[in-house]
Amino acid sequence: DFVALTDVVRCISLFALDRDDVGTILLGSGVSMTLRQFAELVADRARIAFGRDYVVRHHDDDDAPAVTYRLDTRRLHECGFVPANDFVAEVDALLVAASARIGELP
Repeated sequence: DFVALTDVVRCISLFALDRDDVGTILLGSGVSMTLRQFAELVADRARIAFGRDYVVRHHDDDDAPAVTYRLDTRRLHECGFVPANDFVAEVDALLVAASARIGELP
């Protein structure tokens, strides 16, 4: 269950700074994918950003299906927080930040 950094910051702002104690809240996006699927998203966004192909290498044994369960984020939603789950924008922003810091990525 990947969570965008911007959603983490929004959640901290809402619950740690702007609210009374609500107890323990599970932060999750409700989006499950394999690490390989996420790596392929990053490679695709890097291809668009930098104009070249990036290969995601994996072992044939790594073809396990994505999990089918979802984290129970009901309390999170009941408290008024809905994750944006904009993984494309998140990855794009991280690629821009990494590129600015170390130059264009290989």
